[in-house]
Amino acid sequence: MADSVRILSPQEPLASTPPEDLRHVAGSAARWDVVHRPNTASTFPARVRAVQKELRLLEKDLASDRKPDAVMGDGWPSYRSAALLELRENFRLLRSAISGMSDNLRALTQLPRILIEGEQREPRAAACAETYIHTVGGDYSTETLRTFIRELQTHEPLLVEELWSVPSFLKFSLLESLLVEARTILDSSVDVHPPLISICIKSLRIINNVDWVSIIEPLIVLDGTLRKDPAGAYGNMDFESREQYRKRVTFIARHSDYTESKVALTVLELARESVHRASDDPRIRRRRPTGKR
Repeated sequence: MADSVRILSPQEPLASTPPEDLRHVAGSAARWDVVHRPNTASTFPARVRAVQKELRLLEKDLASDRKPDAVMGDGWPSYRSAALLELRENFRLLRSAISGMSDNLRALTQLPRILIEGEQREPRAAACAETYIHTVGGDYSTETLRTFIRELQTHEPLLVEELWSVPSFLKFSLLESLLVEARTILDSSVDVHPPLISICIKSLRIINNVDWVSIIEPLIVLDGTLRKDPAGAYGNMDFESREQYRKRVTFIARHSDYTESKVALTVLELARESVHRASDDPRIRRRRPTGKR
């Protein structure tokens, strides 16, 4: 039985997460039971619809919430007032966190899923993103994400498509946390929560603006194999060309009994064998190491 995904409450974000804690959590996540080729309908779309509904409700409630702003000492607004103001000012950012998810939902639900209580409940990439976000208390950083994913992949590499989906799932998880916290604030007049809203909004901004190619590509395990080609051609390609090769590897793996890593290794073995074969094709000769024409 797989470990259940633990959802932290808004009251318990972690101010900072030591690398060893991240590696420990990632190691636990790697023990989930995974269905690599789901054959049932996913429950994840219902979760997305629930978030969309709650987001619309929040927008309505923020517009109608006109309670007098409480103030703290020295005239500073209360956490509640400041949090609601920040939500109003960043509502477009919140909408963007769900738009990419809903536009690509069908492809995302076909990704490998974790098995919880005998059901293929949600994409593994979604569970990984959610676990990471709650482990760091909503405080995203590229360094902690890399630490988490690298440890996770020491047990089993994520698919290329899973890795590229990580930004969308990170934003979705942050949005869920924001909605829970916002509802708690709207339903309470007591300032008892830490500033999770500010932390999550800051993380959403960062995720929207970082260079994800530079973050994700070094985490693609099969890339390390393809970069060993004897001619060094793959490593000298531009991103678009490398991505075309990766897509071909993932296509073959999806329609065979082999993993992406195994397909990439077979590609490398074929490339190494071809070094010893003569060819009259100048294009092929150029792609072989010097002296192996």
